[in-house]
Amino acid sequence: MKVIVNDAKAVAAKVTSRIRKKDSHWSNYCLDLSLEAMLEYGAVSGEKEYIDYVQSVMTRRKWKPEKVIRYKGQPFCHVNYTFALVTQNDAYLKPFVSESEQFYKEVPKSVDGLALHRNKSVENGAIIIDFIQDYASRMAQTGKLTGEEKYYDECMEQFRLYRKVLRNSKTGLWSNGRGWLEDTSKLSPGAWSRGHGWLIRGMVDSLCALPEDSKHHRELAGYLLELSDALIEVQDEDGMWNQLLHRPFADSYADASGTGLICYNFCKAIAHGYLPREKYQKSALKAFAGLQKKVTDEGIILNVCPGPGPLRDEQEYVNNPGYTEDATGHGPMAVIFACTGILMISK
Repeated sequence: MKVIVNDAKAVAAKVTSRIRKKDSHWSNYCLDLSLEAMLEYGAVSGEKEYIDYVQSVMTRRKWKPEKVIRYKGQPFCHVNYTFALVTQNDAYLKPFVSESEQFYKEVPKSVDGLALHRNKSVENGAIIIDFIQDYASRMAQTGKLTGEEKYYDECMEQFRLYRKVLRNSKTGLWSNGRGWLEDTSKLSPGAWSRGHGWLIRGMVDSLCALPEDSKHHRELAGYLLELSDALIEVQDEDGMWNQLLHRPFADSYADASGTGLICYNFCKAIAHGYLPREKYQKSALKAFAGLQKKVTDEGIILNVCPGPGPLRDEQEYVNNPGYTEDATGHGPMAVIFACTGILMISK
């Protein structure tokens, strides 16, 4: 285990050095995800320099503790929430809660109650698993901060509804969405690697916030276990998850971003006792061994699946080759998270 921990530290150093060298304080949500990953890595590794770097970015953004960061401008992550937890500076939590309350009030829903992708109308009923991981986990976190049951209820209700609509009962894998095809009642075809990375992230982050003795926690833990079992079934021999999980390995390529997110959340779930260690640690270590081969000596990430949208056509993925990523993008954040996970399960 000591060897792989050292490998994780070396990989994290290479990837984060490129982010710090580029030193962009404004970019896109992928940069914010990388900042969130650096915060968690710094907290787990005890290397304060990572936390200090994120603090410097927040200072340049003029993100003071009282700053309200609009949920529409920071999809898929909550840097201020993570910063508050890591630094134990609760001043950042009040604006997080106020914006979460706004999110709760404003989120559009389909006629069957599913929270909709914010760029689509209620009439289209468009849903996507990328979005629900953000919304549901934020509701659970807000419930933990406020003690209000309605937020816990909303988190669990959304996972319950999404699972009913998107999960394939035969494979255990989830469709990427519904409402994106000409016939808006149909599901997006197939199962996408990074989509499942987002999904498992949402489940694990929600479990960390839900009361452990609650019925919601027990129900969601069951969903996590069934999803994780399905993911192990489609993990390649080299440890990677390919971009289209439901197809034979030869049909699509290994995706660094999806693999990194799944690896990290397996590790985080193991560390919190949500998944049995023996079975899932083996899978996570295998995933990291494959993933580190996709990181060059210069810290560039190879084989990152582009996100052409909500998987309207599988050929958009099959015909769209993986690309390399430097300091920003889905690859760096996923790799940093995976490195963090390896340190988590080594403790």
